[in-house]
Amino acid sequence: MSTFASKQLNLGGVIVLEVTGRIDSSCAAEFDQELSQIIAGGATNVLVDLQGVDYLSSAALRVFLVAEKQLSAVGGKLNLCAPQPHVREVFQISGFDAYCTIPESKEAYFEQKVIGQPLESTADSSLVENKKVVLKYLMLIQLCQYHDLINVTFEGMKTTHTPSLVVGNDDNRLTTSRQYSEYLDSLGREIEIEVKSMVAEGDTVAVYNITTHKYKDGRKMSTPWLSFYTLKDRKIVEAVHVLDRLHEQSQLAAKPAAIAAS
Repeated sequence: MSTFASKQLNLGGVIVLEVTGRIDSSCAAEFDQELSQIIAGGATNVLVDLQGVDYLSSAALRVFLVAEKQLSAVGGKLNLCAPQPHVREVFQISGFDAYCTIPESKEAYFEQKVIGQPLESTADSSLVENKKVVLKYLMLIQLCQYHDLINVTFEGMKTTHTPSLVVGNDDNRLTTSRQYSEYLDSLGREIEIEVKSMVAEGDTVAVYNITTHKYKDGRKMSTPWLSFYTLKDRKIVEAVHVLDRLHEQSQLAAKPAAIAAS
């Protein structure tokens, strides 16, 4: 009888496997089969959330090592997060934590994935706080948790895209955070965000990032963005995005049959 339970999520192009219970010799083969099926299905970035795991045996460590080798062979990576203290100790004693960093939470993992490095310190703490708000905004988009954007934006937030993302929108503007959330939700695609640089000055945070959209049929489209966020009282009141459409057009030219059908 299985001593663990699991749930799969797809968050921003990352397959998240939330595990609860015990992973020991009695269920290691079943756990190994589940991870192998995920990898065989084409996943290259897998995150195992261990928050609900009460016990981890050496058999589970072997499963993780096998999965890491399988993913490495296809240019992917196995990631772990949120182990309870006594489970983290197993990784430390075994030396498994030398293979990868193990963030304290799923949110911490995605923060690291989006930003790529810690926010630099500065004498003006308000600038760092503004950066954290923008980072949280990007993380919510990465996690497809659009309904939570209201927590870091004013309801009247104005969002401008140049060129426009909305057909027939002459002023290129979405007028509320709720409208923007609904727009993102309507796209029906996974989003991966890589922040290249982030600069704060006054009440503005400028971000250069590359966003990769993955559609349900496997197609991908990457777009460089230069975005300017205006903040007030630690919430975003306006976001202006300038898109590199020439980069997109080059992808269209390279794969006209695959992408033009979107």
